[in-house]
Amino acid sequence: MGEDIMEEKMIKKISIFILLILLLVSIVYADRTCQDVQEANVPCQIVTPVIVDCSTYDLYNSTLELTIDDGAMSQIGNTGLFNFTFNQPDEGTHKGILCDNTTFTIEVANYSNKGIYTEVKSITNIDGSWLDNLVKKVWAHLVGYVDPSAVSLNASDTLKTIAENTEYGGY
Repeated sequence: MGEDIMEEKMIKKISIFILLILLLVSIVYADRTCQDVQEANVPCQIVTPVIVDCSTYDLYNSTLELTIDDGAMSQIGNTGLFNFTFNQPDEGTHKGILCDNTTFTIEVANYSNKGIYTEVKSITNIDGSWLDNLVKKVWAHLVGYVDPSAVSLNASDTLKTIAENTEYGGY
């Protein structure tokens, strides 16, 4: 009799474990929600605010050409909330108009690892002094400054040169 109770407890534990695995798998495979900036060619889900009496949308690409006219949205239960998949290949600002004239904007950008790798490699391989080049690139990005001398300096000298040659420069 004691073995039967132990066996039931073991089956219960295994059943709970299998249920947890199934729940985790469904979470992993769920579509992700669109962000303000979305990667090109990566599908995501747009969830609308509550809409009454309509279920379509129009989508304009980055050159403001109509790419989807009266696209279908799916209602989520009986909530009045709708969703649809957004997936655009061209970079830039995309605008959408829901059937109730609510609008949305999504910026599509390219965030590929290859692009990041190429940029980092260009920073680190200019003259072998990656820290100096990184400081120059970061500062140039922040204030739009470019070192006119193009002389390779160490990080401290680079910051000093930048400070001396900017509007609010100097130590």
